[in-house]
Amino acid sequence: MNAYLSYWKPDQVDWEDPSSEIIDYSASQQYHKVRAGDQVYILTSSEGKMFLVGRIFVDDVVGRQEAATRLGYTPEYEADYYILPAPGTAAPAVLIECEDALRRLYTVTADGQPERIKEPISGQRFQAMRQITPGSATILDDLLASHAST
Repeated sequence: MNAYLSYWKPDQVDWEDPSSEIIDYSASQQYHKVRAGDQVYILTSSEGKMFLVGRIFVDDVVGRQEAATRLGYTPEYEADYYILPAPGTAAPAVLIECEDALRRLYTVTADGQPERIKEPISGQRFQAMRQITPGSATILDDLLASHAST
């Protein structure tokens, strides 16, 4: 199992009522790296702040036509790759400010070594999907869990 950070443009989020949106897929040209069993943490930004939107426990990576068939509707966003959540794991979107958590994360370099995320922590830094270490995934899981309990 691998874990990744993926960035959504701010206009993909309902800022007034984020929980009105269920994260039942995500689309990206970069999801060719993702496999079933992986976790993808979705980030966005607004007014210079970073937010954790949610997490997808990946069940499958498919094309747009297959995504439409499985979802029962045509996805709004066009891409070559769509990740679909494992059955029973699709969750409402959240908006959790997460700059402090992101400063504690480590990405995985091309040669498999952990590397701390460089400053500045901004949306631009996360537009390329990045693999993160298992410990970093735990930090984001804890953030989601603490938000859910409040």
